[in-house]
Amino acid sequence: MEILMSKKVSIILITIASFAGLYLFTNIGSEHSAENEDTNAATEGINSSISSQQRAGQKVTTRSMVKGEQKSAPKAVKQEILDEFSTYPPQQIAVELFTDVRVKGNSTALLLELIQKGIIGVNESLKAGATHYTPLYVALASGNDLTEAELQQFFDLGAFAGASKPWLRAMPALHSKKTLQLWAEHSGVGPEHYDNLLLYALIRGNPTLDAFIREKIPHEADTSHHNDEVVVAAYTTVVQEVNADLMARILNSDNPHKKANLMSYKSRLQRRLGQIEVLIKQDSLTPEQKTEIKTSREQYQRLIAQVTERIDTL
Repeated sequence: MEILMSKKVSIILITIASFAGLYLFTNIGSEHSAENEDTNAATEGINSSISSQQRAGQKVTTRSMVKGEQKSAPKAVKQEILDEFSTYPPQQIAVELFTDVRVKGNSTALLLELIQKGIIGVNESLKAGATHYTPLYVALASGNDLTEAELQQFFDLGAFAGASKPWLRAMPALHSKKTLQLWAEHSGVGPEHYDNLLLYALIRGNPTLDAFIREKIPHEADTSHHNDEVVVAAYTTVVQEVNADLMARILNSDNPHKKANLMSYKSRLQRRLGQIEVLIKQDSLTPEQKTEIKTSREQYQRLIAQVTERIDTL
């Protein structure tokens, strides 16, 4: 299939890049992926079934974790960090979770601690004008790969998960079949949402979600849910030359958040790699295009390994 960057395809390409959060993280303090992904969703509400008590941020008592889950429970948060975050207003908590290198990658544990101590409500909005921006939503948006035990703990505390657009966009942040199944059971996701979830799986680079949804619609597993132009636009994005120079620019900058910036850069590369895994299964791509994609996959894998090595040295 010939790749022609028509005006229409260009618009789709821009949309995909916007959704996926493909940003150059040169200033982690002023820009992060969740804020950009939520720009258009800021005024959307969540299901009215959330009680007024939960909206008001009242503490919900958790059930004990079932036997066998303790091993996967969130790791403990340092007391000094917990004490500091306990003094922040809710909206500042959300911002700090994206910018404070001490909690980056471990914000789930901190959020659960804050909920259990009654500092924030389990379904309290942490962003003005966005009622869906709850601690669970923030945990997903801030780049955490929640374990089944962590997600179950949120639900045990009374966390809400819905099937509105913001929540559907959050689902690709889950990367295991068990967490996806648990989420589907609590969120009301059904066949009417499968098309959007397949699209988000491609945009966010989540092959596990793509496979999870396709298992539910085996009679339509011929990729008919994806418009060819969307596939072409995603293909064009991932086969572009990998920007290997950004790592050096981050390391040579005066920005004090180099490690956080590198972690964000790694996350972006991993998202591209995930997009490649989804695209490889698309029947609308020619064998030649799939060969080119596999070459790009090798480039991304090498660069991710290099970035990971540098992160470990900081």
